[in-house]
Amino acid sequence: MAFPTDIIRIVGHYVVETFADLELLFCTEWRQALTYPQAMALVRLSVPNLFECVPRAVLSGVRQLAMESCSDKSLTRLVNVAPKLQDIDLGLCLELTSTEALAQFQDLDTVRMQLCTSCSVFARGLTHLELKGCSPISGDLSDLHTLKLHGCVIGDITHMNQDLRSLDLRDTHWSFRSSPLGWTLSQLHQLTALRELKLSNCDIKNADAAGIAGMKDLHTLCINDCFSLNDFSFIKELPNLRVFSAPLDGFDWSLLQYLNLESLATRSNADQLHMIATQPNLRSLSIRWWSHLFNSPDISRILSALLSRLPLLHSLDVSNWSAVHDLPVHLGLRHLVVDNSFFLRDIELQTLVRSFPHLVSLSLSRARITDAGLALLNHTLQHLNISACQITNAGLRSLHQMTNLKSLDISECDFITDCDPMLIPPSVELLGLNNHGSMNYESWRSLRQRGVEVLDSKTLKARLAFGFISN
Repeated sequence: MAFPTDIIRIVGHYVVETFADLELLFCTEWRQALTYPQAMALVRLSVPNLFECVPRAVLSGVRQLAMESCSDKSLTRLVNVAPKLQDIDLGLCLELTSTEALAQFQDLDTVRMQLCTSCSVFARGLTHLELKGCSPISGDLSDLHTLKLHGCVIGDITHMNQDLRSLDLRDTHWSFRSSPLGWTLSQLHQLTALRELKLSNCDIKNADAAGIAGMKDLHTLCINDCFSLNDFSFIKELPNLRVFSAPLDGFDWSLLQYLNLESLATRSNADQLHMIATQPNLRSLSIRWWSHLFNSPDISRILSALLSRLPLLHSLDVSNWSAVHDLPVHLGLRHLVVDNSFFLRDIELQTLVRSFPHLVSLSLSRARITDAGLALLNHTLQHLNISACQITNAGLRSLHQMTNLKSLDISECDFITDCDPMLIPPSVELLGLNNHGSMNYESWRSLRQRGVEVLDSKTLKARLAFGFISN
């Protein structure tokens, strides 16, 4: 049987993921692993061993590749052995001094890199570029549809695609008044196709925001931690804004009355909570990270009044709250996140379950929940996160009663002594487990035969976002 090579992801010392219905390999000897005709996907292999352990015949057909790190030598060699690459994650690029070799990939459309000191040239035809901590960035980006520059320093970028759809400049260092992109923030309205804009922790001033006001089709906007921006009146000019991440301080909450939001993420103070009620069409609400406010006796009362005025709400994130068990009954809520709620014990969980009887997903990460609390959960749940909770093998076994459970996160549950596949409910399709090494080969193989995909906690959360916006 030929080795299937449509997708291959390479990153560490043993296989922790497969695709389709193929058998999972757990093998430290890569040459031996690649003799298995059923092997399709590898996850993590360090670059020094990449060309030594993976046959050239395998790499020649690869379309998607993720590496742990990359150097000039390995990138040049990769061009010769994997010419059909379309999607490449180069990982850490501290030893990469030039990206010119990327232009030699004929079909390349997606590139991800971290900590590259010279992102000078990119291939024409790229539609997705994601860089973290890179500097300086320069080149022709005229074909891009998605551009993500997290914590980067921007140099001379000569062209920007007028059809760009998503622009993420969080933590990016540049001056919007003398922009090296060839346009300033006040000219952003020229990007007429832009639907998503994330500018959190950027040096934006009031005069710069005029460009945002001209983006009439903007759907998603994140402007957290822009400390020089204190005039937010421009959002009144955004009739199609549906997803908004509001800043911590200085935001005029009365402006919400001009919007028709579907998703809102905020970290502002409790006195302004009532203004959220001006958004009756809200379907997703995240008001986490308010731990300094939770001693207020009015918090529960204010939130109770708010929820009663949001009939369409189906996703709620109130992580860090101390009074989550006092929330009112809401029959429409389907997804609830109450992570880091250290005061949430089994007795409070019982009240919480009664308040939201129709939940399909519940996240209780780092709550003080025990096996007894799991017995209180609705059997209709489809997604459950009990990572870092006080759950034992017995509690895990009790979840077999949840016949609809599709995803389960048990990362950092230190009281679970082993990950015997027999403990995992038979209906589970996605399992969150950070310490993959604690599971032996036979356990992995048994789970794969059942069709269970094992992911780290972060990846699983991203997969199951349920409409929550990331800042």
